[in-house]
Amino acid sequence: MKRTLLILFLTAMLILTFVACNSMPASENNESENSESTSVTEESESTSVTEESESTSVTEESESISVTEEAESNTEKIEHIHSFEEWFVVKNATQTEEGIKERYCSCGEKQTATIAKLVPVDQPLTSIQCKNELKKIYEDSISQKTVWFEENDWVCARYFNGEHTTTYFYYAKDGISEETWYTKTDAEYLRFNKQATSTYTEKVRESVSVSDYDYSITSSSDGFQYLEYAISLIEKATYFEAVKTEGDNTVYQIKLEAYGVVENITITTCGGLITKYDHADYTVATYDYNKTITLPDENEYRTQQDLSLYQCTSELTEILETAKSQTTVRFVEDDWVYAYYFDGTDNFVYMSGGKDGEWREEWLGKVGNEYLYFCTSTNAEGTTKNYEVSSRSEINDYIENISDVVFQYIEYTLIDFIKDSISFDCKKSVGSTVVYQITATDDYCTREFTLTLVDGRVIEMIISENGSHYTTVTYDYTSIITMPNKNEYRPY
Repeated sequence: MKRTLLILFLTAMLILTFVACNSMPASENNESENSESTSVTEESESTSVTEESESTSVTEESESISVTEEAESNTEKIEHIHSFEEWFVVKNATQTEEGIKERYCSCGEKQTATIAKLVPVDQPLTSIQCKNELKKIYEDSISQKTVWFEENDWVCARYFNGEHTTTYFYYAKDGISEETWYTKTDAEYLRFNKQATSTYTEKVRESVSVSDYDYSITSSSDGFQYLEYAISLIEKATYFEAVKTEGDNTVYQIKLEAYGVVENITITTCGGLITKYDHADYTVATYDYNKTITLPDENEYRTQQDLSLYQCTSELTEILETAKSQTTVRFVEDDWVYAYYFDGTDNFVYMSGGKDGEWREEWLGKVGNEYLYFCTSTNAEGTTKNYEVSSRSEINDYIENISDVVFQYIEYTLIDFIKDSISFDCKKSVGSTVVYQITATDDYCTREFTLTLVDGRVIEMIISENGSHYTTVTYDYTSIITMPNKNEYRPY
């Protein structure tokens, strides 16, 4: 038994010894292999770390970009809070319309709001307060370089164009109107005047003096006399009350008593300047400080000059001679007609007129181969038509007599009268027509003549005596005289 256990022990030891011997080289090889494996592993790990580092760096950069984009995206997603500037007025409010105001944010956002209509504010004034305020308004208004004053049919105005002032005046009454402009050019001072009635229009252009031009500028302030008058009434008032209402316009409503009369005056202003004057039961006047004045076309206006007595009589004498030399003339005064006509070969004469229910027409001229005289006479008993034989010499005698009748107003009523006058004035205006306006006085009366010429020949003459119309005569140098039908007349 003991022997068997010893054999087993020895056998186990031998086995263990053999195993130990075989296992030692393998261990060294394994250590070498382990060393190489460790080196490779470490290199691999290093490479892996490097790659991982690079990967990490790229990843971090990618993450950084991603974070930045996300941050920007988040920034865009954040809502902007507006910060608006102060309000500024786009349109002022008035008593009749609301105003408009706006304000902006830095981002461009705009807000719009309305401004409430103005509410007129009434303020009672003492006479001193009212007077002082109206004086200031008067001084500021009258000092304006441009103003247009209008009252019914009366206008006085001035306009400053930046270099010089032009004035304008208009007046109309009883169907007669007159317009006048004063202006300054580089060379002279000019006056344009237009007078019109229902029957004629007179347009004259003339040079004026500096004093006349300056006076027109002074006269253009005449419209402010009403405001000046209101101030004087306040100073003399024994009773006074006034209310000042401020709004779009400032309105002064004044009630006062001066010189025993109660006056109601409303004065409207804008910007410190009077725009309307309303005096109850008396007048309404308006003022405008923005109107321009346009001068008329100077080609439509005639030039005008003053003539001495000698110049006037000399020119009228020449006019008379020209008229008498005409071979054809038709003269009309009221219902009276005197005419002669030359057809290039023979003369013809015509006369007509009448009064108190009687009317007469006469013709002299050549019919066929004979000279005849025709007469148509109308009265209460009826109309008769007769003719008789005449002659060329008789026709010429008629023409001479008619010439004296036709031109007697020029020769005797005008020329001879002004030669003996004790006072005289003549203005000659020249344009498409020539007009002489003559006023003369002798020991007995004053006469006014208006003589109109075309192509050097008088066509109309108007005569007034002591302010009353005396007569109007007209002349025609183209009228043709047609002889009647002999068969309708019977011989004397």
